[in-house]
Amino acid sequence: MESCVRAQQMVPPRAYRVIALPELSGPLRRLVRLIEREGSVWLAWADGGEMWLIAAEQSLALSRERGRPVLQMRVYDAQGDSQEAVTCVQTRGNVWERCA
Repeated sequence: MESCVRAQQMVPPRAYRVIALPELSGPLRRLVRLIEREGSVWLAWADGGEMWLIAAEQSLALSRERGRPVLQMRVYDAQGDSQEAVTCVQTRGNVWERCA
C-alpha cells in the first residue's frame, strides 16, 4: 500500500508516516475506528499542518480479473473529508498504476 501511495504521489514526497493514533487529528481518529470495523487498513502521513489518511482494501474480484493485485483506496484530509478514490493495479514490473 505504501509503495502505491508513493508511486501515485498521493502525498508529498517529504511527508512522513504517522503511526500512532494519538498523533492523528480527532476526525481522523474517529474515521480510523470506522475503517477498521469495515475490515480495511489505513496509513497516514503528515507534512507541516497537513495530514492525509488513506484507507485501502484489496479487491479480490478485480485482482482475479487482472491476475495482479488491485487496491481500492480512499484519501482523506485532516478533517476526515474524502478527497479522492483511487484504484490501482500492480504491474508485472511491480509498479503501481491507476486503473482506467
